[in-house]
Amino acid sequence: MECKYIVWMSLLVVFICQFALISSTNATEIITLEPIADATVSNFAASGNNTELKVGLLSGVAWVTYIMFDLSNIPSNAIMESVKLKLKSKTFFLEGNKYVRALNSSTEWIEDEITWDNKPERDRWLDTEWVELMKEWYVWDCTWALTSKREKLSIALELSSGMDGYVVFYSRESEYKPQLEVKYSPPSKIDPTLEAIATVVAVIGLIGVLYLVYYLWKRGFFKLPKVTRTY
Repeated sequence: MECKYIVWMSLLVVFICQFALISSTNATEIITLEPIADATVSNFAASGNNTELKVGLLSGVAWVTYIMFDLSNIPSNAIMESVKLKLKSKTFFLEGNKYVRALNSSTEWIEDEITWDNKPERDRWLDTEWVELMKEWYVWDCTWALTSKREKLSIALELSSGMDGYVVFYSRESEYKPQLEVKYSPPSKIDPTLEAIATVVAVIGLIGVLYLVYYLWKRGFFKLPKVTRTY
């Protein structure tokens, strides 16, 4: 085999190895979390730990649901790509308002102690979904809730303004637990073995390039043509 083909094969190996190295550092991970607490509070009925989650407003009676997740397993310097809250509907008021909005809320609450009077404040609006079918999963985009690292995330669900209505979802005590799907890119971390292999192959490739230059020089590739002067 001619030397030049050996050189070009070395360069090809370098390219493949470097591509594999870059790909390994940009892998995306998806983790699905279950709530560590959820509760519905009402200005009329008993509040706190419920076996179902209710959101709505009917004849002056209001229900607001809170759901909390533990985020400690996500690396502190991970890059968040998407955060989705998933709930399965159980039942609803057929002729009523079924626009359910998700809002960011404080994590300062305890499932067995939260009430209408001590419920945490809701601040940033995250997303709104129209619930039209029973026994179906619905998704709220809550990516904006994780603009900074947190140990916990609390999301409040309430009925959007408008006509009365209510929606009931399955709670964490049920078969269909709420879910938080977090998609993120972990901190750049190069596998030491792969890095060592890539470095060795890169050095071999560099030697190959130098040899190619030498090979071409020996073949006269870099020689300048002689200029013949005529008088």
